[in-house]
Amino acid sequence: MDWSKVTRNWEAASDRLLKRFPHLSAAALRRPPARIELLARQVAERHELTLYEARDEVELLLFADIPSYQLDRMAAG
Repeated sequence: MDWSKVTRNWEAASDRLLKRFPHLSAAALRRPPARIELLARQVAERHELTLYEARDEVELLLFADIPSYQLDRMAAG
């Protein structure tokens, strides 16, 4: 998984995040966080998820269309 690929297209990523996680604010997503962990923490706090659940949800949402990520998920499962 490559966080830099997500941050290069942050406008599309933040749109997807806001649709999936409506309790995030557009203002908070104006700029990409430095690390995915920071984003997962925001999602967890605002959507009553554990940090693990939030990170998993964020990864699935943002990386599901990246073939190498799909392969890694299949191998781990």
